[in-house]
Amino acid sequence: MFTLLWTGVVQGIGFGFFYVPLTVLSFATLDHRYRTEAAGMFNLCRNVGSSVAISVLVGLVIRYTQINHAELAGMVSLYSPMIGAADYPHMWSLAEPPGRAALNSEVSRQAATIAYLNDFKLMTIVSVLAIPLPLLFRKQVLGKDASASR
Repeated sequence: MFTLLWTGVVQGIGFGFFYVPLTVLSFATLDHRYRTEAAGMFNLCRNVGSSVAISVLVGLVIRYTQINHAELAGMVSLYSPMIGAADYPHMWSLAEPPGRAALNSEVSRQAATIAYLNDFKLMTIVSVLAIPLPLLFRKQVLGKDASASR
């Protein structure tokens, strides 16, 4: 439970560091009469972008899980040196159907773990590549309308 709470706190702080400057950059040069419509469009684009990213990442998890399961299952056989020489528990016996099912369950769990790690690696790479993007923005000079609306 503590891990879930801790990740929620870190995520909340991260969103604050990300969305507040993004919103300020988006609305810096916008006239105050357009801000209501712009806020709606900004949130719509943010929600659609989040939905697309979630869909892509879930699709990648499913695909990577299948690929990893096939690779890991290919290493499991009676003739494999690791399986044949190891003293595995009886519940993982390849000679019995319950043992094969238990071993398949373990292979599936490990394949899913590797798939999630691949997704987190992709998210890290995208995040690191996005770090220099704020340098592309120019410093905005606030006009009379922008300073009056504050």
